[in-house]
Amino acid sequence: MKIEIITSFNQRYYDMIGKECVETFLKFWPAEYSLTCYVEEFELPQTTRINQISFDALGQDYINFQNDQKLNGREKIFAKKAYSIIHALKNSTAERIIWIDADVITENHLPKELLLTHCPSDTLLTYMRVTHHMERGNYESKTVPSAESGFFIVNTTHKDFKSFANRYEEYYNSRIRENLRRFYDGDVLGAVAQEFEKSSKIIDLCKDFTKPYKTPLKHIQLGKFLHHYKAKSAKELFTQLD
Repeated sequence: MKIEIITSFNQRYYDMIGKECVETFLKFWPAEYSLTCYVEEFELPQTTRINQISFDALGQDYINFQNDQKLNGREKIFAKKAYSIIHALKNSTAERIIWIDADVITENHLPKELLLTHCPSDTLLTYMRVTHHMERGNYESKTVPSAESGFFIVNTTHKDFKSFANRYEEYYNSRIRENLRRFYDGDVLGAVAQEFEKSSKIIDLCKDFTKPYKTPLKHIQLGKFLHHYKAKSAKELFTQLD
């Protein structure tokens, strides 16, 4: 099975934590896999098992989104990740696309067998579902689906893959906001996953949790190998580690 692992970052984020994401990938992931890095306004050193794609390849829709005066700065920042994902969904030749955030650090050798158990042929998407209240801090407001999108897997051979990929892209190009708490990539992924779970098999790695977690990655099997330095304070702590 051909698997492509992807991530994205700019120079600042690479210097802060992305460099360790790349280096620990090379150290601990199965040697047969490479990492595709979407890079903004800089280039990585040429290294075996590392491919790089410039943000210049993301296309006019990405440029239009970044130039849209109706969108706020955070929405535009998270769209950098989203349009990297869109590019991979449209152009990858792999049978599975695995996304990892640039602040996901691999801490132990990741067994290939465990990785493959998360890539069954009958499954469209493997991800970590979370829910949010539509009004932040108002626990009486309705809940909406979202995703902890620091790690997820898409099956490009699934019968519904193209429809899934097109729908994810449509959210961005058409600025669809219904039932999103925020116009961020995780909220979009969660909304699209909910649409497709009615007709396609989707694995929610959080389904057996007895309580919700803000950073669920460490509570699943892969959490023995991957650590997500998600919050700003976590990244600051990481930069202080020897």
